Amino acid sequence: MASSTPAPARSAAPVRNLGGAILRGLTLIVLLLIFMFPFYWMVATSVQTAEGLFSGVKIVPDTFTLANYQSVLQSDFVRINVRNSLLIATGTTLLTTLLALAASLGYLRYRYRGRRFFSRLVVLVYLFPTVLVLVPLYFVASRLGLLNNPFGLMAVHSVLALPLCLWILQSYLEGVPREPEEAAMVFGASRARAFRIATLPLAAPGILAAAAFAFILSWGEFMFAFIMGPDPARKTVPVALKDLFSSYAMDWGVVTAAGVAATIPVLLLFWLMAKYLAAGLAKGAFD
Repeated sequence: MASSTPAPARSAAPVRNLGGAILRGLTLIVLLLIFMFPFYWMVATSVQTAEGLFSGVKIVPDTFTLANYQSVLQSDFVRINVRNSLLIATGTTLLTTLLALAASLGYLRYRYRGRRFFSRLVVLVYLFPTVLVLVPLYFVASRLGLLNNPFGLMAVHSVLALPLCLWILQSYLEGVPREPEEAAMVFGASRARAFRIATLPLAAPGILAAAAFAFILSWGEFMFAFIMGPDPARKTVPVALKDLFSSYAMDWGVVTAAGVAATIPVLLLFWLMAKYLAAGLAKGAFD
């Protein structure tokens, strides 16, 4: 009689892989709920009537109105404050990105004494609280006539964003091959032109990641925008949101509707450039 052979034991690897996938999925869901719930609560509050807001806490609103958004659209918030923030954030993004590219080119393509030391020194700026320069900067801006001037605030925001943008671009450009740039120089292109036509297209994800960081920092910066733009016609979105708060009465529907309107440009930015942001930040962090 032929002896029966025992059936091979099932491998535990697929079970472990399935368990790990489930754990990762649950962790991602929990994190999404934690980070997205405040935004959901803001949207839910913005579409409720005053009676619905003060009738009790409800996860799902039982009233609905767009009057809060209509009030925001008819106010100066969109026509003046959002326009000011778009102007300043766009100017800051262009100025910071150009300066960071020029500095990265000088760091990576030229050799000089103290090159690495100065590159690390730039990032150390973030060790010091920016509030230390608040009062001196106010007096300097006042003497130079830069109060209520969008170019003065662009310069300040560029200084705040430049160290990290420079680090992102330097880290990313170090991983970009130099051969196309050197080939362009062999055919007669200057170093700047070879960098522009051969290296910049390859470095697009890193450039977009740095530009997005500069835009977001400028869009949400409050402290310097508050002291350098006291004129109501020059206030940016964060300063205008602060003005909606009152010690006597609070229209939470209008406040949250304005908050949703202020968040939309940043959400659109991430939606349009999510792929490039992930590639630029990941490569800049690990190369």
